[in-house]
Amino acid sequence: ADGTPAVVSLTSTAADLLFTAEYYIHVRMISADSSLSSISIPVGGHVLVPPFDPSVFDYTVTVHFTVTTVHFAATCASYACNVTYDPVVSLGTNVETEVYFHGIAEDPLAPPSNYTVKIVRAPPASTLSGLQDTLGAVTFFSTGVLSYTSPSALPDFAPVSISFAANCTEPGCLISVSGSPVSGGAWSAPQPVATDPPGTTFSIEVRPVGDPGGSPTVYTVFVSRPRPALASLEVAAAASGLGLPLAPPFAGPLVESPAAVPLLIEHLVYSTDASVLVRAACTQPLCAVEIDGPGSMAVVAPVAALAGNATADLTISVPLVNISAGTYNASVTAWVLRAGVRTTVSARILAVHVPRPTISAVSPAQAASLAGGDAVVVSGAGLGASASELVAVALAGVPCGNVTWTSAKEVQCLAGSAAAAVSGPVAVTTTHGGRSDDALAPLFTYVNTSLTIEIPPAPPVVPSPPAPVPQPGAETLSPVILDANPRVLNPAGGSVVTVRGEFFGTSALAVRLVTIGGAPCTNVDWDAPTQIVCVAPPADQVASLPITVSGDDGSLGGLPVEVTVAVV
Repeated sequence: ADGTPAVVSLTSTAADLLFTAEYYIHVRMISADSSLSSISIPVGGHVLVPPFDPSVFDYTVTVHFTVTTVHFAATCASYACNVTYDPVVSLGTNVETEVYFHGIAEDPLAPPSNYTVKIVRAPPASTLSGLQDTLGAVTFFSTGVLSYTSPSALPDFAPVSISFAANCTEPGCLISVSGSPVSGGAWSAPQPVATDPPGTTFSIEVRPVGDPGGSPTVYTVFVSRPRPALASLEVAAAASGLGLPLAPPFAGPLVESPAAVPLLIEHLVYSTDASVLVRAACTQPLCAVEIDGPGSMAVVAPVAALAGNATADLTISVPLVNISAGTYNASVTAWVLRAGVRTTVSARILAVHVPRPTISAVSPAQAASLAGGDAVVVSGAGLGASASELVAVALAGVPCGNVTWTSAKEVQCLAGSAAAAVSGPVAVTTTHGGRSDDALAPLFTYVNTSLTIEIPPAPPVVPSPPAPVPQPGAETLSPVILDANPRVLNPAGGSVVTVRGEFFGTSALAVRLVTIGGAPCTNVDWDAPTQIVCVAPPADQVASLPITVSGDDGSLGGLPVEVTVAVV
């Protein structure tokens, strides 16, 4: 099987046994293996991809674009196969060239093994092997890194220029700096750096040899200018003129940073002040500061550049008139102003707290009687930063007693005594915030519990036999009222009154109208011929009130019967 022949010997002996003859037969198996054991490129150091394997039939080899010929060598895996191929391949101008290797077995019936190697000519490189500049913006260089940024901003706004020197990976490549051609290794013409922030980006383009119109590889270098920063920041209440500490404290100079913690004003700015003063200063010449805010907190003072003075501050009055209590944001923005172009470079947020009291809810919303004494909880915002700031609480104009400050969102008290029934807004007054807005406050109501209904004693009534079923054409009995409950009504209305009597009809269709003091009841509910339930209307006076029940003409005759009630 491995090609080594087997030997068969034959010996012939004469009859006289004196002479012998020996014959040898060599037997060898024909090989059917047509595979190759190797394909190599002995010149140029090129390698096959993937590495050669007799069972893999397709390969690729990449050569430099300047290579014109490739040398190959191939061997058979079998002892008796034959391989045909072109040992020297000329590439000419082709980008890709295929080379075929045929392994032919000794056995003519065995199939051949066909291998293919694709030669790919790599395009010329359009990369740099080195880049440097006169300002030290490129502190390191790597061929595969295309973008660079100067490690620090230029120190001032003075005019500055920069030059670049670059070297190509491939000799003879084409280099241009900001569109101007430059020889490899030579310094470019000086390029001006913009005086305004944030800076200037320069581009270095590289094109391969012999391909001036091809797509270039672009390297960029960004040279930054310093951003004007906020050198100081202060907020004061206009009326008091006292500075309000910032939390966290101002740690200038401040520049734009997404990760920066917004500045907050923890101390309250009271609504009794006419406005809030915000003072800020820039660190750079020709730097201006703008303070702006949402809604009615508009900037009222003009903003102008601080001509060449980096230490002067700009004071802006932000009005706090006709705004609701709460937290308001005012953005502090620094920018550079040159030739009419404004570039925003820094921003911070101020949280301005306006503690004018606002009332959102009161519980309960109604006193049990004019005598008061009800425990009342008032909820809202800006109800004082502490108990010492709480001046007074009033319910419908009646002062509240035993006032307890729970928080800036809740106050508790006992309802005072009212002289008469009244309904009005809840009011909270604080030392600095003043009185809450009555138009926005919920209402509190005192109920006059002295209004009663008295039914005069009715004469003894002899029990009547069951009411006869009305017959067509027969006379219908008029309703009789014997009692009403309760006898104390809320002047504001809404009391559920049960009226008892006789001859109220045989169904709800029989009752047409129930009135108390001449005003109709609502939600009239017929329970039985002897009972009706309804909701009393408001009473505009404290006096005797009659109750009437009117029946339907078809069943009760429609004759109203009045019963006078009295005040006790």
